[in-house]
Amino acid sequence: MKGSDILSRWRILLQDHASRRWQDSEFVLWLNDGCKYITIQRPDACVVNTSMPLVAGTKQSIAALAIPGVRLLDVVRNSAGRAITLVDRNELDSYRPTWHADTAGATENYVFDNRDPKNFYVWPPAVAAATIDVIYSRVPPEVTLSTLGDALPFDDLYLDPLLNYTLFRAYAKDAEATQNAELAAAYLQACNTALGVKTTADVAASPDLNSPGGKVAAGVTLGGT
Repeated sequence: MKGSDILSRWRILLQDHASRRWQDSEFVLWLNDGCKYITIQRPDACVVNTSMPLVAGTKQSIAALAIPGVRLLDVVRNSAGRAITLVDRNELDSYRPTWHADTAGATENYVFDNRDPKNFYVWPPAVAAATIDVIYSRVPPEVTLSTLGDALPFDDLYLDPLLNYTLFRAYAKDAEATQNAELAAAYLQACNTALGVKTTADVAASPDLNSPGGKVAAGVTLGGT
């Protein structure tokens, strides 16, 4: 999916092929806003799966990577191929209160707090330059007029939500007119509905969430930004 694919549909629906009311430069602004909006609503929509070099110690950050991250999604394995498992920090603090000062070694566990999505901690403390495989959500790269023909970092399934978001912003430009205000609200609702429906479908079909150990406990809400 390319920005130009969305732009061509945008022009058809706005009936503004000659760019008399809405300029391509405006579309680029709203497309970038839409990419960020979708990433906030669906952190898994724009992901990186890569090998991450560690700094010495327990505290690690995805914000300083070559492709900066905004939310950690998973830590998979260390460079030796050993699986890395998530552990509860309160339990680790209670049973091993000096774990931050332990002898450095290959990563076996990690600790994550949703309130601090760019940072996490590893145990044993890392050896500098050791690597682990991580999955994280990134900020979408900025689109410019000259890069509208480049591929966006989203699956094609997100074309409709992105199109609807840019239409919402286009009609919001003339929101003092009742009809346009209503159209803007309708397109934003269509974007949100599409994202919500996809979330529900993904949960229903997820091998992870449908495995015996992965089912969500009663009363637990999925999601988060």
